[in-house]
Amino acid sequence: MRHTLASLFLILFLLEGGIVLGQYEPIKLDNPNFEDVPAPGSQPSGWYDCGFPNESPPDTHPGIDSAFFNVTTRPQKGNSYLGLVTRDNDTWESVSTHLPRPLEPGTCYTFNIYLARSQDYYSPNKRGEKVYHTTPAVFRIWGGNSPCDKAEMLASTSVITHPRWVRYQFTFEPKKKVSWFILEAFYQTPVLFPYNGNILIDNASVIRPVPCDAIVLEEEEEAPPKPEPKPKDVVKPAPPKPEPEATLGGLSRAQLKTGQVVSVDKIYFKADTAALSQASYPTLDEIYQFLAKNVDVVVEIGGHTNGNCDHPYCDRLSQDRAKTVANYLIQKGISIDRVRFKGYGKRKPVASNATLQGRKKNQRVEITILEMKG
Repeated sequence: MRHTLASLFLILFLLEGGIVLGQYEPIKLDNPNFEDVPAPGSQPSGWYDCGFPNESPPDTHPGIDSAFFNVTTRPQKGNSYLGLVTRDNDTWESVSTHLPRPLEPGTCYTFNIYLARSQDYYSPNKRGEKVYHTTPAVFRIWGGNSPCDKAEMLASTSVITHPRWVRYQFTFEPKKKVSWFILEAFYQTPVLFPYNGNILIDNASVIRPVPCDAIVLEEEEEAPPKPEPKPKDVVKPAPPKPEPEATLGGLSRAQLKTGQVVSVDKIYFKADTAALSQASYPTLDEIYQFLAKNVDVVVEIGGHTNGNCDHPYCDRLSQDRAKTVANYLIQKGISIDRVRFKGYGKRKPVASNATLQGRKKNQRVEITILEMKG
């Protein structure tokens, strides 16, 4: 009888120890390197499409030798990687995979993955038009208990702006048991208008359980005390230089009045799209600085095209471009009540459309001062 009880206690001890040890074993994802035959609209094996009805699935991208959608980034590891996009019709892409062992509430985990953004990423929309998905997007991780059950957000990033692969490390503690792991591209919030963006994803790690108190201790570890510095001669600081006055199109506030139209140079778009080029951002930031320092000013962003298109197309393109500029300013922090936008198409030329120079002048962005309350 004693031997039977001893054996029973030993079995229970070993079982309990095995359970505890099992909780701290890494959880391996299915196909963590997103390897598969590269194809547009086809997510890698082991991952399930969690997108919207009537939208194409995510893409499995190859290396530079056989790129599609003009995405030429080489894989961070292996021969392919995953691409997720956001769209301006308020839909976005995500994929999920089933975990071989669920994440447990009260347990902390670490996980890392490589992310990048393609500076070119275009594909046809439902109207057959070429659309650039180039605006920086946010990467989010969800947990749930069915393939696309976004029951709990586990982690998120700021916008992914870099074209090179960067390793992101996350630490999370689920509030409930999670058996499905979901990766998602999403808009930078707050956002007034949905936009076309992309995120490239490769080389995911295991999900590694870690003691939660170890993470806290690591964050709270104090640096060793530094020796007190020797007193230095007091040097009187030079008076700060006054900040340069913010201007709009080169004009100071004193030179502006309600109703005035200011033509803004150096805002560039990729051909036949509303996608901004990198060279536009210094000018956009100058507009933002002016509006941020003059909080009583309300403006309209006006988009204009040249005459090389019919009215419906020119109207839509100019409206989309004005909307893109307005959206950028609002995302930077300017109140939605102070930024309006309108597309004028080709109805207000400032030069002849018969010459290249004239067409360049007609294709422009203008800012109209609607209100100056101060």
